[in-house]
Amino acid sequence: AGLRRGLERTGAASGETRVVVVGDTPHDVAAAQAIGADCVAVSTGGYDAAVLEAAGATLVVSDLRDASVRSAF
Repeated sequence: AGLRRGLERTGAASGETRVVVVGDTPHDVAAAQAIGADCVAVSTGGYDAAVLEAAGATLVVSDLRDASVRSAF
């Protein structure tokens, strides 16, 4: 609900803006999916890459400096 309110307040909810959520839990991935956003999941928290991929993250990296983050978006 908080992400959706933020999108509405900034005008990004109009669909003309691409939103990417960065998180490190399956809950973060679910929150991104709930608002139709892409999710970059970083496997530095308590969840490994396999769990974050299974949750449906758009991209899973071990470090945000990974070049695939820049090329994906």
